[in-house]
Amino acid sequence: PPPKKLPKKASIADAAAAMKRPEPVPQAPTGPPRTLSEMFQAMKSFQRSSVGIEPESHHSLGMDCYSQVTSPLRRYGDLALHQQLTSYLTGGPVLPVEDLLERVRSTEETGGMVKRAERLSKQHWTLVWLSRQEGWEGLGRCIDVRQNRPGGPRVATVLVQELGFMCQVKLRKDTKLDTDVSMALHGVRLPDLRADMIQSVQPAVLFGSDEAESYARNFKSRKNVGTRLAIEEKRGGG
Repeated sequence: PPPKKLPKKASIADAAAAMKRPEPVPQAPTGPPRTLSEMFQAMKSFQRSSVGIEPESHHSLGMDCYSQVTSPLRRYGDLALHQQLTSYLTGGPVLPVEDLLERVRSTEETGGMVKRAERLSKQHWTLVWLSRQEGWEGLGRCIDVRQNRPGGPRVATVLVQELGFMCQVKLRKDTKLDTDVSMALHGVRLPDLRADMIQSVQPAVLFGSDEAESYARNFKSRKNVGTRLAIEEKRGGG
């Protein structure tokens, strides 16, 4: 029989290509979302709405036929449709389909850019405020947990409800979804629009209750010993 072919070893280029592959689209939870983590997963599965001249289905509302025309004061597309209806009912000229779509699409693109600018502006000024709060600590609700690579740190997406702000927090212990996370600010990177947060935990959580008591009891003496050694080294010239 012909010799068996050995499996091909993955090269660095293959590994790099695999890392660049897009992640699968998150699946929305079955049934209506009830917790913040379920709402976050459902939000990530949403797709952008499409604009057209024929009514289509609306997944979130569970409707087979949906059109949007009720807010002419805040949406230009609705205003254009009102003008079309008025012209049709009064016997006036109506816009051709191509002109109507061009108007609506251009305003949709502008509206998307305005929403993005608003979101980034809120994020920027929240980070500016955090950068001025030295030693800031707070609580947030864990809505997602990820590990980007095997053996790597686990990172949680945390919603700080008092600030209306979502950030990434490096975890130091197992954390369940929809539980509160104590965190401390280690720095703010305004150009990247990021806050470096780390989970703050008590010694009892890290070591266990008995070891934590011993740690707290001996901490002061260890600190004093270290200070005395530093003084002796300074006196002795090194």
